[in-house]
Amino acid sequence: ASLRPSDVPTEGIAHVAADDLRFVRDFGCTIRLLSVARLVGRALELRVGPHLVPLEHPLSAVRNEANAVQLDGESVGRLFFSGPGAGPVPTARAVLGDILSIATGERECVPGRRSLDLKRVPLVPPAHARSRFYDQPHVLARATRILDACGVDIHRVEALAAGRGDIVFLTHSTTRGQIQEALARLKRLRTLSVAARAYPLYDDQGDLS
Repeated sequence: ASLRPSDVPTEGIAHVAADDLRFVRDFGCTIRLLSVARLVGRALELRVGPHLVPLEHPLSAVRNEANAVQLDGESVGRLFFSGPGAGPVPTARAVLGDILSIATGERECVPGRRSLDLKRVPLVPPAHARSRFYDQPHVLARATRILDACGVDIHRVEALAAGRGDIVFLTHSTTRGQIQEALARLKRLRTLSVAARAYPLYDDQGDLS
């Protein structure tokens, strides 16, 4: 296959703290682990990781063993599918489907229509993928200077949990490369009590803005 796992920026949820879930509520959001694929011009942008999702978005209501898929197309508009993604019956059905696909050599995901040929679609470099980010460091003045030096424009700042000095930023649209450079610099701050964390915002239009 032309698409390798290493081509997709992937981040798990091990670093997501309970404080993050509480803090993002003040921004009208929750955190969900999402796999995102979208066309940017003629290139394909891919990412997997925790995202901020507005509470009014259907994805925010997906809980427990449920999974959901949102599709946006020019001719069909927006389609939203949700159902169980864990448990004995869904798991057995998925495994059996994979076994049958391998046994029959099936390559078509829809009858009469081939899946996307990724060999012909360039990928957006991960560092150039644009998003708005939620960022939670602990030192306001120095953190602000670092974000500015990295070209990250701040949209909103809130100081939370006064006893601990938690500071939360919501940025304007910025690239993944810029936010990663800012996080790397923030980690070098000796006055930072915990590592800064950043989450891209999945906006209400079903797109990463």
